[in-house]
Amino acid sequence: MRKPGTVLLAVFVLALSLPAQLQRAAAEAPPEEGLWRAAVSDFSLARPDPDGEAGKAAPAASPGLAPGVRRPLVAAAEAAGVNVLIWMAAYLFDAQHAFISEETMTDNFKYWFEWDPNHFRTNFFAHPYHGSLYFNAARANGMNFWQSGLYSLGGSFMWETVMERHRPSFNDLIMTTTGGMFLGEAMFRYTALIRNENARGLGRIWRGAVNLFLNPAGELNRYIYGDQVSQPSAPAVPGGPLSGIITLGGQARGDNPDLGTNTTGPSADFNLVYGTPFTGGKARQPFDYFPVEFTLRFSDQTAYLTIYGYGLLFGKEFEAKGDQKYLLGLFQHYDYINTESIELGGSSFCAGLVSRFQLSRTTRLSLTPQLGWLVLGASNNEYVSVDKRDYNYGTGVTAKLDSVLDFQKYGNFLFRWGHYTIYVLEGAEGTERLNVFLGEYRLPVWKQVMIGLQYSHYRRSSDYRDYPDVKKFLYGFRAQVSYAF
Repeated sequence: MRKPGTVLLAVFVLALSLPAQLQRAAAEAPPEEGLWRAAVSDFSLARPDPDGEAGKAAPAASPGLAPGVRRPLVAAAEAAGVNVLIWMAAYLFDAQHAFISEETMTDNFKYWFEWDPNHFRTNFFAHPYHGSLYFNAARANGMNFWQSGLYSLGGSFMWETVMERHRPSFNDLIMTTTGGMFLGEAMFRYTALIRNENARGLGRIWRGAVNLFLNPAGELNRYIYGDQVSQPSAPAVPGGPLSGIITLGGQARGDNPDLGTNTTGPSADFNLVYGTPFTGGKARQPFDYFPVEFTLRFSDQTAYLTIYGYGLLFGKEFEAKGDQKYLLGLFQHYDYINTESIELGGSSFCAGLVSRFQLSRTTRLSLTPQLGWLVLGASNNEYVSVDKRDYNYGTGVTAKLDSVLDFQKYGNFLFRWGHYTIYVLEGAEGTERLNVFLGEYRLPVWKQVMIGLQYSHYRRSSDYRDYPDVKKFLYGFRAQVSYAF
């Protein structure tokens, strides 16, 4: 299966390098000064905007180094230093992959790439986080989004070829790069909002500790270079460009709709929206609008994490009669679904249309359909057992629809559907199909506090060439309380 993997890798590298070449050909637009606080999110269910004027405000400011300052060699040295530090830690703990030599490096270049047998969480969560370290080493030193993506690619290539004794892998290079770009830019912008140079005492300590965890490279550069790193513009409104909802609840989940036989446990959602999809046609930068949802759930003393998010790369806005607004754009997606019976991880690039319709003075409908290339995806599998791996690798297509129907004081409905088709490149040959449906209602009860119900349904349908087909279902029901900010 090395041949299709090689083709996939070549297409991926070419696709990644193209935007950077286009960006060099045109001057990058300066960041806008205004900040917008989302009132009704097209993704989450943030509290309503009674005046309906939020979309006319300026876009979120893009964090960045002082204008004109670039330190490309420092960024490269820091990316390499990340690898050396991680390798040293692995070596001190006697990790097998850290015992490298000139012979292992030579073999890695001689025998080239393969698909690795690591845990699902290692390849689709830990590697993207690793990639975010390379990315933010570049971002903190003045590189733009696309340039920083190339640092993630270079850092991953260095790690795969000379810092491990195992052969380099297609999946690690792709997920470290694309996942690192997504998580890296998100953390870069989140930490810029958390940072407060005027904070003192405990406030300064907790801000620094959180930023060091989310964005170690950026925070360390701030200690070294002071104000010669990320300096976002001051917020135009209190709270800045971030809105969202924190939800706590008790959830029942199982492989059948009978709630009485399902397992139960607590869960927490962090639904965050950075920026706004509608800026009045002003210049955009990658990820000046991105929604992300983190869900952490506990069952039988096990923690399950799900991440669903996408960021705007390029976009064009349109307006129509009746206060209708549209954003046609290219979005980068990152998916990490970890449940009791269904796992899926992947990185995608999708074309999408964000639409907002003012149905009445108090009713608004938002729709976001998207369709695109699932560059690399993985789905758990009953017939694969290779060392620590129990899932297939593949590429394919993904289609998604997010919709929000908001009645202001009478609550909000959220409907989300996601479809993933994975054509297997490595593993049990065949096609994996996963459908995810989520329906949710939230009712405001006091200020920013809401109560609600959520229903979720996962369906996996796998067709294999040499094995019996598999169908799996996972149902969930949750009662919840939420706080919007």
